[in-house]
Amino acid sequence: MNKDVMDKIREARKYQNMAVRALFPEKVVGHLEVIEEELKAMLKEVVVEVVKQETKKQNDRDSEPVINKEDSSKIKKVKIV
Repeated sequence: MNKDVMDKIREARKYQNMAVRALFPEKVVGHLEVIEEELKAMLKEVVVEVVKQETKKQNDRDSEPVINKEDSSKIKKVKIV
């Protein structure tokens, strides 16, 4: 997307958040801010954990021994001199 469009979307989101918060008493807004920060922290933890798990899975796949199909067959190559 165009940078200007993204900037306008961010600004609109900011005003939307301000409008929603204006509907609540000031004490409630404080609680909403704390809840919002906690949700952000939880989301970050989940993303970090998922990335760690996927990285571990990829490392496990990379460290598995590679089996050569020729070596695993029951037919042996014999040289006749």
